[in-house]
Amino acid sequence: MLISFDARAVGERHSVWLQSVEDRIGLSELAPQPYWGFDDLEYKAGTKLKNTFYILADAKTQDGAEYFQYNGILMLQTFSFEKFLGMLRSGLLKVDFDARTGHGRGGHNHGTKFRVQANLLPTLYETVTRIFDQPLHPEERVKRIDITTLQPTTEAFEDAVNAGPTIIDLPSSEEGH
Repeated sequence: MLISFDARAVGERHSVWLQSVEDRIGLSELAPQPYWGFDDLEYKAGTKLKNTFYILADAKTQDGAEYFQYNGILMLQTFSFEKFLGMLRSGLLKVDFDARTGHGRGGHNHGTKFRVQANLLPTLYETVTRIFDQPLHPEERVKRIDITTLQPTTEAFEDAVNAGPTIIDLPSSEEGH
Protein backbone atom coordinates (compact mmCIF):
# COMPACT_ATOMS: atom_id res chain seq x y z
CA MET A 1 0.00 0.00 0.00
CA LEU A 2 1.63 3.21 -1.23
CA ILE A 3 0.77 6.55 0.38
CA SER A 4 0.43 9.71 -1.74
CA PHE A 5 -0.18 13.31 -0.71
CA ASP A 6 -2.79 15.26 -2.67
CA ALA A 7 -3.06 18.87 -1.50
CA ARG A 8 -6.32 19.22 -3.46
CA ALA A 9 -7.97 16.70 -1.10
CA VAL A 10 -7.24 18.73 2.06
CA GLY A 11 -10.40 20.24 3.55
CA GLU A 12 -10.91 23.99 3.71
CA ARG A 13 -10.83 23.91 7.53
CA HIS A 14 -7.15 22.88 7.28
CA SER A 15 -6.13 25.74 4.97
CA VAL A 16 -3.77 27.33 7.53
CA TRP A 17 -2.01 23.99 8.03
CA LEU A 18 -1.81 23.40 4.27
CA GLN A 19 -0.28 26.83 3.77
CA SER A 20 2.32 26.07 6.45
CA VAL A 21 3.19 22.81 4.64
CA GLU A 22 3.53 24.65 1.35
CA ASP A 23 5.75 27.30 2.95
CA ARG A 24 8.01 24.72 4.63
CA ILE A 25 8.37 21.89 2.10
CA GLY A 26 6.01 22.48 -0.82
CA LEU A 27 2.96 20.52 -1.94
CA SER A 28 4.61 18.03 -4.28
CA GLU A 29 4.49 14.23 -3.93
CA LEU A 30 6.06 12.78 -0.79
CA ALA A 31 9.69 11.76 -1.23
CA PRO A 32 10.31 9.10 -0.27
CA GLN A 33 6.75 7.78 -0.48
CA PRO A 34 5.77 5.81 2.63
CA TYR A 35 4.33 2.36 2.10
CA TRP A 36 3.37 -0.84 3.88
CA GLY A 37 3.69 -4.30 2.46
CA PHE A 38 0.37 -6.16 2.69
CA ASP A 39 1.97 -9.03 4.63
CA ASP A 40 3.36 -6.62 7.24
CA LEU A 41 0.09 -4.72 7.45
CA GLU A 42 -1.95 -7.90 7.79
CA TYR A 43 0.32 -9.20 10.56
CA LYS A 44 0.27 -5.94 12.54
CA ALA A 45 -3.49 -5.35 12.20
CA GLY A 46 -4.28 -9.01 12.86
CA THR A 47 -2.27 -9.16 16.07
CA LYS A 48 -3.73 -5.91 17.43
CA LEU A 49 -7.31 -6.56 16.37
CA LYS A 50 -7.66 -10.36 16.43
CA ASN A 51 -10.67 -10.39 18.80
CA THR A 52 -12.32 -7.59 20.73
CA PHE A 53 -15.43 -6.48 22.57
CA TYR A 54 -17.45 -3.50 21.36
CA ILE A 55 -19.36 -1.73 24.13
CA LEU A 56 -22.30 0.56 23.37
CA ALA A 57 -23.04 3.11 26.05
CA ASP A 58 -24.67 6.47 26.62
CA ALA A 59 -22.83 8.85 28.94
CA LYS A 60 -23.91 11.80 31.01
CA THR A 61 -22.25 14.03 33.56
CA GLN A 62 -24.15 14.85 36.70
CA ASP A 63 -22.75 16.79 39.66
CA GLY A 64 -19.24 16.45 38.23
CA ALA A 65 -19.41 12.64 37.94
CA GLU A 66 -19.70 10.76 34.65
CA TYR A 67 -22.32 8.01 34.43
CA PHE A 68 -22.76 5.35 31.76
CA GLN A 69 -25.78 3.36 30.67
CA TYR A 70 -24.62 0.24 28.84
CA ASN A 71 -26.88 -0.54 25.91
CA GLY A 72 -25.05 -3.34 24.20
CA ILE A 73 -22.02 -5.57 24.04
CA LEU A 74 -20.79 -7.20 20.86
CA MET A 75 -18.11 -9.87 20.81
CA LEU A 76 -16.06 -9.41 17.63
CA GLN A 77 -14.06 -12.45 16.57
CA THR A 78 -11.65 -13.26 13.77
CA PHE A 79 -10.37 -10.02 12.28
CA SER A 80 -10.63 -10.05 8.46
CA PHE A 81 -7.80 -8.44 6.54
CA GLU A 82 -9.85 -8.74 3.33
CA LYS A 83 -12.63 -6.68 4.93
CA PHE A 84 -9.99 -4.22 6.17
CA LEU A 85 -8.73 -3.77 2.59
CA GLY A 86 -12.32 -3.47 1.33
CA MET A 87 -13.02 -0.64 3.76
CA LEU A 88 -9.76 1.04 2.78
CA ARG A 89 -10.64 0.80 -0.93
CA SER A 90 -14.15 2.12 -0.20
CA GLY A 91 -12.82 5.15 1.62
CA LEU A 92 -14.43 4.08 4.91
CA LEU A 93 -11.07 3.43 6.54
CA LYS A 94 -8.65 6.35 6.66
CA VAL A 95 -4.90 6.55 7.27
CA ASP A 96 -4.11 9.11 9.98
CA PHE A 97 -0.55 10.38 10.21
CA ASP A 98 -0.98 11.72 13.71
CA ALA A 99 2.02 14.04 13.74
CA ARG A 100 0.95 17.43 14.99
CA THR A 101 2.51 20.78 14.45
CA GLY A 102 2.63 23.01 17.46
CA HIS A 103 1.53 26.56 16.49
CA GLY A 104 4.67 28.20 17.85
CA ARG A 105 5.83 25.19 19.87
CA GLY A 106 7.40 21.90 18.87
CA GLY A 107 5.26 19.26 17.19
CA HIS A 108 4.69 15.73 18.43
CA ASN A 109 4.39 12.49 16.50
CA HIS A 110 1.62 10.28 17.91
CA GLY A 111 2.24 7.60 15.29
CA THR A 112 0.37 6.44 12.23
CA LYS A 113 -3.02 4.81 12.67
CA PHE A 114 -6.03 3.70 10.72
CA ARG A 115 -9.35 5.31 11.60
CA VAL A 116 -12.85 4.03 11.02
CA GLN A 117 -16.11 5.35 12.41
CA ALA A 118 -16.77 3.41 15.60
CA ASN A 119 -20.12 2.09 14.38
CA LEU A 120 -18.36 0.39 11.44
CA LEU A 121 -15.82 -1.51 13.56
CA PRO A 122 -17.91 -4.73 13.61
CA THR A 123 -17.60 -4.84 9.81
CA LEU A 124 -13.95 -5.85 10.17
CA TYR A 125 -14.77 -9.20 11.82
CA GLU A 126 -15.97 -12.55 10.52
CA THR A 127 -18.12 -13.28 13.59
CA VAL A 128 -20.21 -10.73 15.49
CA THR A 129 -22.03 -12.07 18.55
CA ARG A 130 -24.58 -9.98 20.41
CA ILE A 131 -24.01 -10.55 24.11
CA PHE A 132 -26.31 -7.77 25.21
CA ASP A 133 -28.37 -5.52 22.92
CA GLN A 134 -30.84 -3.22 24.62
CA PRO A 135 -30.39 0.26 23.20
CA LEU A 136 -32.53 3.14 24.33
CA HIS A 137 -33.99 3.49 20.85
CA PRO A 138 -35.02 0.45 18.76
CA GLU A 139 -33.56 1.98 15.58
CA GLU A 140 -30.11 1.82 17.20
CA ARG A 141 -30.00 -2.00 17.15
CA VAL A 142 -27.22 -3.65 15.17
CA LYS A 143 -28.01 -3.46 11.47
CA ARG A 144 -26.61 -5.23 8.39
CA ILE A 145 -26.31 -3.10 5.31
CA ASP A 146 -25.08 -4.29 1.89
CA ILE A 147 -22.77 -1.44 0.93
CA THR A 148 -22.60 -2.62 -2.69
CA THR A 149 -26.15 -1.29 -3.14
CA LEU A 150 -25.25 2.19 -1.87
CA GLN A 151 -23.30 4.91 -3.61
CA PRO A 152 -20.86 6.99 -1.50
CA THR A 153 -22.59 10.23 -2.48
CA THR A 154 -26.12 9.14 -1.65
CA GLU A 155 -28.03 10.13 1.43
CA ALA A 156 -28.67 6.43 2.14
CA PHE A 157 -24.92 5.81 2.34
CA GLU A 158 -24.48 8.76 4.72
CA ASP A 159 -27.34 7.46 6.89
CA ALA A 160 -25.83 3.96 6.92
CA VAL A 161 -22.42 5.22 8.00
CA ASN A 162 -23.81 7.56 10.66
CA ALA A 163 -26.24 5.03 12.16
CA GLY A 164 -24.72 2.60 14.55
CA PRO A 165 -23.43 0.13 15.12
CA THR A 166 -23.50 -1.10 11.57
CA ILE A 167 -22.06 -4.13 9.83
CA ILE A 168 -21.60 -3.53 6.14
CA ASP A 169 -21.09 -6.21 3.53
CA LEU A 170 -18.21 -5.19 1.29
CA PRO A 171 -17.49 -6.57 -2.17
CA SER A 172 -14.62 -9.03 -2.19
CA SER A 173 -11.36 -8.20 -3.97
CA GLU A 174 -12.14 -10.97 -6.46
CA GLU A 175 -15.01 -8.82 -7.79
CA GLY A 176 -12.49 -6.27 -9.05
CA HIS A 177 -12.85 -3.71 -6.27
